[in-house]
Amino acid sequence: QQDFTNFWIWIVGPIVGALIAAFLYQGVLLKGVREEPPTMRIAAPPTPVAPPPPPPTPRRRSSRR
Repeated sequence: QQDFTNFWIWIVGPIVGALIAAFLYQGVLLKGVREEPPTMRIAAPPTPVAPPPPPPTPRRRSSRR
């Protein structure tokens, strides 16, 4: 039809709707959430692990003749 008398509503409507949704999200859903900066912790060194005990040595049979 080529009728563009109210074309601005198709451009302004989504932008205004997105802004309203963003402000409602910030104001209603994130109202009690407090953002804390990440802490600068130094990782503790790993605790040393004792090596496993050596396997037992096989016993030799005494050769009696």
